[in-house]
Amino acid sequence: MKKILIRIGFMGAILLTSCDILDFNEPDPNPNLSEDAILNSENSMAGWVLGIQRQFVEVHNGYVVMSSLMTDNYDFQGAQVNSALNLPEAQSSFLEMYEMLQPLHQLREMGKYGIETVSQRDENSTADQLAFCHFFIGFSHLIQAELFTMAILEPDGTPVTPAEAFNAAITSLKTAHDGTSDANLKTRCLYALARANYGAGNKSEATSYASQALASDPTYVYRELPDNASGTSSNYMQAVIYNGGNQGWQPLPRLDFLDPKYAGTNSTAFADQDGYITLKSEEAHLILAEAANADGDLTSQKSHMENLLALVKSRPIDSVLETDARRNDLHSGIQRPNSDDISVKASADDEARSGLILNRVGAFDVPVVVAVPSVSGTSVTSEMIQALSTADEALELLYLMRQEILIAEGRRMFDLGMRFPCNTDEIDLNPNVNAGDPITKPLFPSYIPRDEEMNAYTWDEAGKLVTILHNMNTVIVANKTSSTACPFH
Repeated sequence: MKKILIRIGFMGAILLTSCDILDFNEPDPNPNLSEDAILNSENSMAGWVLGIQRQFVEVHNGYVVMSSLMTDNYDFQGAQVNSALNLPEAQSSFLEMYEMLQPLHQLREMGKYGIETVSQRDENSTADQLAFCHFFIGFSHLIQAELFTMAILEPDGTPVTPAEAFNAAITSLKTAHDGTSDANLKTRCLYALARANYGAGNKSEATSYASQALASDPTYVYRELPDNASGTSSNYMQAVIYNGGNQGWQPLPRLDFLDPKYAGTNSTAFADQDGYITLKSEEAHLILAEAANADGDLTSQKSHMENLLALVKSRPIDSVLETDARRNDLHSGIQRPNSDDISVKASADDEARSGLILNRVGAFDVPVVVAVPSVSGTSVTSEMIQALSTADEALELLYLMRQEILIAEGRRMFDLGMRFPCNTDEIDLNPNVNAGDPITKPLFPSYIPRDEEMNAYTWDEAGKLVTILHNMNTVIVANKTSSTACPFH
């Protein structure tokens, strides 16, 4: 951006708002909140790191919600979010582009400011704190690499390709890993490096880091928790899932058994919010399985998928007090599928499967309890894995596991090969970006259905059968050799 805008305020943690970098020259400034006063305060670096962690939650509030809506995972009918994303459609003028990119740029600049300024003024700053900053810089690069047509990696920067952004992310994450003695942060970096190298298509490096990560902690989960006590940060994905006014935010019926992923301990939208899941051990198994598929080693792929299945089965299940009865579809006016006696076909060519829809009948009037996986869930069974006989069948089942296991984590859009454009601020303020440049345009591969078809299904109420219009995992595999799908192929 032309200006990356930062203000520091210490209120338990340092928060970020809009103004010039460290502009403390407001009328009648409080001398206790001057730049020198803050930077010279005891343990200022510790406070800065807390502020970065809070900003990390805001980053997720942007990309997880918006990218989930762009895919076949969720449908939204209402006014809470721009429903054009559901088509899918994305333009630089959409407010949502700002809501995703601004927090990412802020996160990056907060990390840099911590390294270059705050740590230099705090004699108690540590190598681990610097490593935290490098991790968050790397993650900012990583999300741009995964989800945007091109990336901006510095103020007024020249747009770079996703490949270059992945490389920048890998560099920062390696610096974080090598610079810390914190075992948990090292593990976090290993999983992030596996994810970044997977996105970049670096099969050897991705599998190496995935194996190292699993050896470090085979049941790892990384979340940054919202500040429930002060209410200064929140899980927006959890809020929209619980949009009870018109119940407009709904999963595709065959993913119903995974919703709501973020429930909170009190099973309400705001009382006690869950943290976003950013990294977890399941992805390492997914990477190893996909690499085996690319190598033509079906036996090894099955082994990795069985290991993955065992891990998923060990994850906790939440008992959720459900108030969403899936009452009606705002387009058709008909009742959404909401009973566990309904079967689902992933497309007209797929077999019907039971157990994908939970019973929520009457939940709007009298809340019902539903059991939902809180970290990972899948409908895939060991029998399905062992029955695989071809590489494409195995890859399709693996992408179903990816879709189910990573739902509500902002990952599906990358798997589908779609990308967002930059926001209008970049066009207006960055001298290296002009209207019509590639960075200003979204990417929708030709195999992506439009006009909300990814969310479309028919429902034979009498026959208790839902048929999804498009099995997008079949579509992904059919296009596995394209530049936008299946990084290892």
